[in-house]
Amino acid sequence: MVKWADICLPKDRGGLGIPASPRMNVVLMLRWVWRILRGDGGLWLQLIESKYL
Repeated sequence: MVKWADICLPKDRGGLGIPASPRMNVVLMLRWVWRILRGDGGLWLQLIESKYL
């Protein structure tokens, strides 16, 4: 059994280099926001705009 925090450490520090889930979630959500603001979303962006915006 290994702590999740130890698994998320870089390989050179003894971990597996797996990104932490909460951080990765924030990064991916910000990427969607960036794409919405730029307007390069295609069909999914039209769906989101018509439903929520």
